[in-house]
Amino acid sequence: MSNNFMNSNLLQSIDKSVLIAFNDKMIMLPGQLVYRVDEDIHNVTDSAIRDIMSFTGTIIISMNSVLPYNGGGLVRLKKTDVVPRLKASGVRVFVETFSNEFVTQPLDLFSDSTVEIDFLVQRAKIDGIITDFPATTARYKKMGLFRTGELLPFANPMLLSPAQAPYPLLVKSDVMESPLPEVRSKQPPPSYAASKAVAKALHGKCL
Repeated sequence: MSNNFMNSNLLQSIDKSVLIAFNDKMIMLPGQLVYRVDEDIHNVTDSAIRDIMSFTGTIIISMNSVLPYNGGGLVRLKKTDVVPRLKASGVRVFVETFSNEFVTQPLDLFSDSTVEIDFLVQRAKIDGIITDFPATTARYKKMGLFRTGELLPFANPMLLSPAQAPYPLLVKSDVMESPLPEVRSKQPPPSYAASKAVAKALHGKCL
């Protein structure tokens, strides 16, 4: 998201020799040469950083090198140390490739392209992005950054819904209840023989 590269031509290559040749022949300025790593990485050694800085000051790495997926490809894992190590040495870091289309949902980024950009810019502190949807990036750059609640004063009170009635207060009468009824033992049901005798007696009277 750096403005240092606006309206300038950059040359990216995965071949160190190509960038050195352009630099030696002064076809392009050193600041316009960008080294692109064509594989996902989880870290970078000090010797590799020194070698990169000998012919360029800008590098392109994949998004998975910054924020890898888990084995199932559903959730982004904890960000790596690749960007902090490169930036600590003065290397500018670009990340590719941002997209508005999610084949698998990175659930911790809400499958939202703007949230994805903001996380990489604000948390990973990358210097630039390579995207298939430049309009999304342009919209993000125009967005103002506000803290939670800072936009509330701009809301029109006349457009708000009527205030909701307060919830009732819990008072002692809500808790008080009548005592439980006295427990009484029930008469045992008549046995089968007694029931049969009663039924026979009643039948005899009917005759």
